[in-house]
Amino acid sequence: MQEISGETGRVSDGQHEIKIAYEHDNPDELPAFSGKRILVGDDNEFVRRLIKYSLKNKSKFEVVTVEDGKMAITEALTGRHDAAIINLSESECFGPEVIRIIRTMMPGLPVFATIAKGSRRLDSIKPFSVTEVFKKPFRMSSMIKALKEVLKIEDCK
Repeated sequence: MQEISGETGRVSDGQHEIKIAYEHDNPDELPAFSGKRILVGDDNEFVRRLIKYSLKNKSKFEVVTVEDGKMAITEALTGRHDAAIINLSESECFGPEVIRIIRTMMPGLPVFATIAKGSRRLDSIKPFSVTEVFKKPFRMSSMIKALKEVLKIEDCK
């Protein structure tokens, strides 16, 4: 398992590569805890850890991670979350059904999807109107910006 470190660049575990880029490289410029709680569901531990690290340490979100679709549904329905980031993987762990259930049961919850570039599953989530889709490899700065816009969080200057 690759460790996650550094402020910018690319991180890879051999199967996934994700670009990391931040607007704030100086810890003194980082905003205070946002008070927002994000659910992250992905069947790949490396990706879960990377997203959690970035959201928690760079944007001060509270992050809850889950490793399969059933856990994502349970956590979304029983926890207090301000947004969810759900992987739409080729495995049966996370499929369009997970997003459909979350969107149906919690229509006001912003749901972002991550998906492998070139995946055929993208069309299967269109009816559930996810907030935004991030194709891997994606920039964490783009995800953070989208979350802040949807959750109406302004950076402190």
